Amino acid sequence: MNDVLLETTIGRISAGLSGPPINSSGDKLWQGFFVKKCGPTNISAQDVILLKNALCLQLGESARLDWRADDQRVTSIIEPGRISIFPANKLHSGTFRHHGEHIMVFFEPQFLMEAANSGMTADPIELSWQFGIESAPLRELILLLQAESERPGSGDDRAATTIARLLGIHVVQHYSNAATTIAKTGGLSPTRLKKVMDFIENTPTGEMSLKRMAVAAGLSVFHFTRVFRQSTGMSPLQCVMRRRINRAQELLLRDRARINDVALECGFCDQAHLTRHFKRITGVTPAAFIRSARNSSISPSGSMNVSN
Repeated sequence: MNDVLLETTIGRISAGLSGPPINSSGDKLWQGFFVKKCGPTNISAQDVILLKNALCLQLGESARLDWRADDQRVTSIIEPGRISIFPANKLHSGTFRHHGEHIMVFFEPQFLMEAANSGMTADPIELSWQFGIESAPLRELILLLQAESERPGSGDDRAATTIARLLGIHVVQHYSNAATTIAKTGGLSPTRLKKVMDFIENTPTGEMSLKRMAVAAGLSVFHFTRVFRQSTGMSPLQCVMRRRINRAQELLLRDRARINDVALECGFCDQAHLTRHFKRITGVTPAAFIRSARNSSISPSGSMNVSN
């Protein structure tokens, strides 16, 4: 976790440009990625190389960045809610002043390749520098991964790995040299994928069908099913089920929530039907989820949203 930044002038490897974390996923059994939440930071770095790909989400206050690399220079104010992407293995210099809290997500290069299903090419994935971009999918996934890092215990990592994988897929599809390659393999284009995800997000459970999802993508059912899995790593129906579980998590966090009522509202036959799928996807029962949420005082934003 501490082998993040190589300072080339002195040969030292450190934990990065942020100060001591407020909290992190250091006690988790996560493989290939980790997350940490940091407070205000004011650091300058000369000729450094990140050993991991990094995403930074600015939270309540702005940040100022002065970045230099490859005869380019960028000076920017990063507003709250905006995201910056710092690729691995690229020499750069800069000054970073975070006036408020921020979340850092780090990916091992190999994890990013596997998450994006990049076995289609032997070429390594290279992310592009991005400073202060607006991306609701990235923001929500980063916040969800941070919420997972705050959950007590270091056991089941399936939820975090799912979120990290979706985060990696989105980053590679939109902000890397592999975007064109991915499109050529037959996966959904970013525009079509967004249309489908918006359809899943905004359509009531009773009106959801594979055919209607395919229509939203402008494809036949057979072709849509294949390319959707290429793009997301799951079938359309698996994605819908995860969205229903996410909705159930949100409702279960309400005061005096009744599990059976939540099950019916989310399109499940009964409490037992919800419990079976809820435990399969999250690793815990709805009742255990409620107890854990109350003990850790998490908010509805801590639910496991896997939409892109």
